[in-house]
Formats: sequence, C-alpha cells, structure tokens
Amino acid sequence: MDSHGQDATRLEESMNGHDLSGIRTLVHVLKGSAGMIGATRVSEAAATLDLAIKTGDDQQRILAACSELCADLTALYGGIRSALGQTA
Repeated sequence: MDSHGQDATRLEESMNGHDLSGIRTLVHVLKGSAGMIGATRVSEAAATLDLAIKTGDDQQRILAACSELCADLTALYGGIRSALGQTA
C-alpha cells in the first residue's frame, strides 16, 4: 500500500496535466498490481482506461475512465485502511 497509496492523486495530476504517457505508465502498473491481489474492480477500471488511451478515444471518455479508476482506487485504499484500523 505504501507504494500505491498516492496513485489516485498521481492519476488526477496526470489527468489535469493531460499527461497521457504518465497515465498509461501508472495504469499499466496498477492493472497488474490490482490483478495480483484480486482487486478486480480496480484492475478492470485500469484496463478500460488503458484501452481508451490505446484506441484514441475522445478526451471525455478518457477523462471519465480516469475518474472512475481514481474513485475505485480511493474506495479500495479506504477499505484497506479501515480493515487495518488506520485513518487516512
């Protein structure tokens, strides 16, 4: 969690800066990491965003997919922190 705890923030920053390269790099890592721990919702959201970027979807679809992934990441990290008895 330490290595991915700020991924939602990084995604938002890359999205706001229109840094598709940065988003794709992070999405690739997230897709694999989430898949390895069974976080299917995050893995699928990352795959959707990755595909949107690869196929050249319009900016609105890419931003929507990125927002969905950020929301899923935030929920996942919140659940993990709660299970560990930690605060944000």
